[in-house]
Formats: sequence, structure tokens, C-alpha cells
Amino acid sequence: MIEFEKMKTQTVHDLNNIIRIVNQIDEILKNKAGKPFTLLDLLHNQKTSPLDALIHNERYFELTNLFPNMLWSSLFLTSYSIIEKFLYDICNSFATHHSIELKPNDLAGKGIVRSKNYLIKVMKFQFFEGSPNWMITKNGNYIRNLLMHSSGVVDVDENKHKKVKNMIRDNPSLDIIDHHIVLSKDYVLLFLSSCIGLVEEIIGLYEKHITHNQPNAK
Repeated sequence: MIEFEKMKTQTVHDLNNIIRIVNQIDEILKNKAGKPFTLLDLLHNQKTSPLDALIHNERYFELTNLFPNMLWSSLFLTSYSIIEKFLYDICNSFATHHSIELKPNDLAGKGIVRSKNYLIKVMKFQFFEGSPNWMITKNGNYIRNLLMHSSGVVDVDENKHKKVKNMIRDNPSLDIIDHHIVLSKDYVLLFLSSCIGLVEEIIGLYEKHITHNQPNAK
């Protein structure tokens, strides 16, 4: 059990670090960006030329749109890799600890879906379908695949990327701009919070499993 607690501690620590980084970056960007120049500003500020205002506004757009979207996407992918590794490691450690020949890699599927199948079929953890934390984490898998395999480009064909399009439609923290998916800071924080909740749920279930299977358990 100590090994699993270490996994939980390290994973939660890493995810909390990313939460701290997200909030720090957001504050820095807000301070750096300032406010965009308007025509009224130019009329009242003779020291600023139209060219300077244009350069400032381009920089403002980069700091409030382009740069954040790249950062949030990168931090989301980092977060996803952490929860994916945790799920795989806990399945693999469970198999080793209980001398189970069937390993996670022996099951069909990939990534977090395969780990979920192992948790259900082998570890008998029946909680996923009713867990909001799992649903948000699983939905993150669709976004991860879109970012990794399509550079975030959402196909205009209405029959493609349906799950991602439905997620974006139902989630104000996600958007599509110029056919690219756009992640907000709020979405990344929601995903991170759900990952932490999922880790705690799984470790809690494992603790119950250990208690239930003790020789003197009632």
C-alpha cells in the first residue's frame, strides 16, 4: 500500500505544481498585456503614434490570444501525460503486487482507456461511469488526440470529430477559432482538478480493496 500512496503523493504534487504554474502565468500575461489602444486613446494621447499603437495592439493580441493558447495546450498535454502514467503505473503495480499474469498491456485499447478496462476487469473497480472526474478525464483524451494527431485542427466535415465538437458546444471553456480548438485557462484548471479527484478516488478504492481482503475482515 505504501507504494500506491507514494504514487498518489507524487502525482498530486505534480498536478498541483501545474495548477500553480497556470495561475502564475495567467497573472504575468495579464500584467504584461496591459490594455489595447483604441482610436479614442490616440486622440487623447498625442505622444503615441498610430504605428506604435498598432505594434502595441499586435503584442496585446499575442499575449492575450496566441501565446496563452499555446501555453494552455502544452500544460494540458503535460497534465494528461501525468494522469496517463499514474493510471498505467497503478495497474502494473497491482499486477506485480498480486502476482497477476495478465498485465495492462495484454488488454485491448490504448492509454487511459486500456488502464480503465484493467481497473474494471481485473481490479474490479466499478465506479467509472458514475464518476464526474473520470468523465472529464476521458473527454480530455479526445482533446489530447486532436492536439497530438491533428495539431488541434477540427475538421469542417460535420461527420468527423463529433465528440470534440459536442464537448466544445457544451463547454464554455473550449472554443473553435479558425478551425483550431482553443483551450482556456479555466478548462486546464478543470481538467487538473478532475485528475486529482480521480487519483484520490482510485487510491480510496484500493484502500477498501486491501481492507476487504484482509484475513480478519468481516
